[in-house]
Amino acid sequence: MSVLTNPSLLLLRNSEALTGKSILVVNFVQDGFLAELKTLNPNSIVTAFSYNHANGEFAKNTQGVDVSVNHCVLYSFSQIELNAQFDISHYHKTFTVSIADTSFSAISVPGVFNHGCLDAGTKMLLENAPSTKQGKVLDFGCGAGLIATFLGLKNTALEFVCSDVSALATYATTQTLKLNGVTGEAILSDGLKNISGKFDLIVSNPPFHTGIATDYSVAETFLANAKQHLTKNGKLTIVANSFLKYPPILETQFETYQTVFKNNKFAVYSS
Repeated sequence: MSVLTNPSLLLLRNSEALTGKSILVVNFVQDGFLAELKTLNPNSIVTAFSYNHANGEFAKNTQGVDVSVNHCVLYSFSQIELNAQFDISHYHKTFTVSIADTSFSAISVPGVFNHGCLDAGTKMLLENAPSTKQGKVLDFGCGAGLIATFLGLKNTALEFVCSDVSALATYATTQTLKLNGVTGEAILSDGLKNISGKFDLIVSNPPFHTGIATDYSVAETFLANAKQHLTKNGKLTIVANSFLKYPPILETQFETYQTVFKNNKFAVYSS
């Protein structure tokens, strides 16, 4: 049974506005809304679209259900004009990343984590970057590809796989890697589900939110499955907010870990 989120509940309470022969649902969430919408429109074509790969996989097996509604506003628009064309490059934001002794340009698009700037956690991670000189590297939760690009410019022998659940992030990463001549590919993946092979280094600023709530599930699942993707002498390095309870998770999965650097905001861990 899937609990409906507040936005879905608000929409369904205004079900008279949810009818049509062809319905497009953009950036839906993983609850029972799609199934409820199809029930309201049994003879209509319902198309679900999301930049989130995990949501896309969820939509293939929709289920119904219910529950409660706060802090949401419903807007209705009509007479929408069709654009003659769409060019995502119009939304590129090119910005400069200067960290340690390295400077490079990066490309982001709206919707990518910390759009158009280097976030403080990743900055700390790069200031305490692992010293892998060659081999394969996985940049998990790649965002705009800043970690892979930084490491690739420092060590040209490295080969990168960059993964993210967001199609916008993998697009931005592809653009950033290409702009800087760094060898790598960007892969859409819900966690590590679409990742194969082993890596000499897995590096990440892993997500810890679902909406606005702290959620360890993505990071915990990532850490639990990361071991099988490490070579015999492979290393995992992550950055996290200091208040997050990652040490016990790391101990459970890796037995030992090192705190590379820590202040009152962030910590860099290595296993």
